[in-house]
Amino acid sequence: MTALNEEFIHIQTTRFLVEPGEDEEIVNEGMYGAALSTYLKTELTKRGYDSCSVAEDFGYWLGVSHPDTPLATLEMAVYCPGRKTETPMKYVVLVMTHKTKKWVWSKWKSISFAPAIAKLQADVRDILANAPETIILSISDDMPE
Repeated sequence: MTALNEEFIHIQTTRFLVEPGEDEEIVNEGMYGAALSTYLKTELTKRGYDSCSVAEDFGYWLGVSHPDTPLATLEMAVYCPGRKTETPMKYVVLVMTHKTKKWVWSKWKSISFAPAIAKLQADVRDILANAPETIILSISDDMPE
C-alpha cells in the first residue's frame, strides 16, 4: 500500500482470545496475540509459506518465507492495541519488509521483492477475511488509532 510496503490490517474477533498461560509467555503486559499468530502460521503453511513466530515487546513477530522467493525477507507483526482482554479482541496485523530489493551478483542486478510482498499481503487479507468470527475493521498504511 505504501512505498515502504507496510500494510496494517485492523481486525475484531471473538475467536482469537487470550490463551491460558499466555501472560507468562508475553514480554510486555497485555501484548497478546498467540492464538492469532498460530492461526496465521497454520493458514500460511497451507498456502506454501514457511513461518516462525516469537513473542516480542510489541506482541508477536512472524518471519515468513516462500520457496518461490527465497531471497525475500518478509515479516509480520501481531499487535494488540489497548492491551485488553475484552471480548471481542482487537488486533492489528502488520505485513512488512525492511528491504524491497536485493542485489544478486550472479544476475548482476537487483531483484525486487514487490511481487512477493504483494502476494503475502493479499494472502493475509484473504486469510483474515475468511477467519471464523473475525471482521476486518480497516486496512491502511498507518497504525489505526
